[in-house]
Amino acid sequence: MSKIEIPQAAIVFEAQQREEAFQRDLDAAKMSMRDFLKERDLRHEELKEMWLKDAKEALENDVVLRIYADKKDIVIEADELRSEIEAMKKAAEAQYRHDHEGHDHPMEFDESAYDDPQWQEQIKTYMRKQKAYRQFLQEVFGEDFFGNDEKNDQESKKATTKGSKVETTKSKEKKPETSDKAKKDVTKKKAK
Repeated sequence: MSKIEIPQAAIVFEAQQREEAFQRDLDAAKMSMRDFLKERDLRHEELKEMWLKDAKEALENDVVLRIYADKKDIVIEADELRSEIEAMKKAAEAQYRHDHEGHDHPMEFDESAYDDPQWQEQIKTYMRKQKAYRQFLQEVFGEDFFGNDEKNDQESKKATTKGSKVETTKSKEKKPETSDKAKKDVTKKKAK
């Protein structure tokens, strides 16, 4: 990666984005930067150096994956994108419903963000880099690098829903299931 030249301005910008995100996390945790640094015996300059290093590596990796994807003609088909967005939407809606369960206001999950073409393009770019990364690793380390992950992914896509259970067309091993009644019994015993 030493031949890849990332403009310093891009590295600084990315590092600033990381610092701002970190500050938001600290704010959410109700912790000051000073307290965080004191707890870890760090100086703010050391933290900034780490963000600059991480930003440079992330940008280099981004460039490598984009070049690889271009050279290998890796594309994300419209149906792949639609499927990914639907999965993201379902997960977000389930989280929304969970977070708002029991609140005394109507649950109105807003799906409009998922229709934004700019956001969809970002997801497509991310998916393309992910696909490039997986293909690169398989090319370097062999088709079996991910083990049975590929087969398991294909099996889960063939899954059919029956009642509240999801059954796959092919199961390698059965995992013991804990019934709801057994879970309640354990909870009651712990409470005593």
